[in-house]
Amino acid sequence: MFWSPSGPISIRPSLVRNPIRSLPQGGVTAAAVQGGVRQLMDNPSYRATASRIRGEILALPTPAERIDDLVALLA
Repeated sequence: MFWSPSGPISIRPSLVRNPIRSLPQGGVTAAAVQGGVRQLMDNPSYRATASRIRGEILALPTPAERIDDLVALLA
């Protein structure tokens, strides 16, 4: 959560609905990376999540739109 003079700004944790995949320490092999990339490319839920996150980011105010709030915080 972030704060502005007009109140809190909440960013929804979209990735919670589609958790990030990782390789265990010591488990990074060419085959493991290839399998992970293949899963990423073959699973349409990753594209859908990326599209949803993109929409959330585009809906956020731009820095130019928030500059007055930033100046007020520093005053």
